Amino acid sequence: MTILKTLDIFDYETFKKCIEDIKIPGRCELYKIKDRYIIIDAHMAKILKTLKGLKEDKKINKIKVVVGSMGYGYKNWEERLKTTEFKESRANVRKYAMNLLKDNVDFVYLTESDNAAETVLSICQELQENLGEVPSVIIEDRAEAIRQAIKESVAGDAILIAGRGNRRVSCNSESTIKLIKDSEIVEQILKEIN
Repeated sequence: MTILKTLDIFDYETFKKCIEDIKIPGRCELYKIKDRYIIIDAHMAKILKTLKGLKEDKKINKIKVVVGSMGYGYKNWEERLKTTEFKESRANVRKYAMNLLKDNVDFVYLTESDNAAETVLSICQELQENLGEVPSVIIEDRAEAIRQAIKESVAGDAILIAGRGNRRVSCNSESTIKLIKDSEIVEQILKEIN
């Protein structure tokens, strides 16, 4: 009751509206614009399964994914993320992620996502090799990759922006960070195209 009073919520309708407007950082967010679906989520597997079912039921047309991969070597990450074993495991993780996409998507936009000491381009090239025949493009700047995915979409498409959820901090070198939040990029692009 104290929290509700602090928020000036004194009736059920106001409470319901407040709950509907809450966005929990890191959680899945869905936008629908001009018969397109834009999904932001930290995880791919479950969302891809759902999207594949919707495509099979002809509720969506094409599935497009914006994705990158974590690198290694950021100065403040815990020690196990700096080991040779961790570095070697990245290849397996990246291959697994791209295998999830192979039978489920129509197009992939490869981009940055906490690359740390690795270069964005080298990570994206590795991801692209693992995609095999799935059409893809490398766009190193995440905001630009999201922009292009949305602008190239048509009615009926679903765009999954995967891997980061709504984390704002991205480790873009061994010692620097970049502040970028996928939902803010999407909302800006939607304002521009409306």
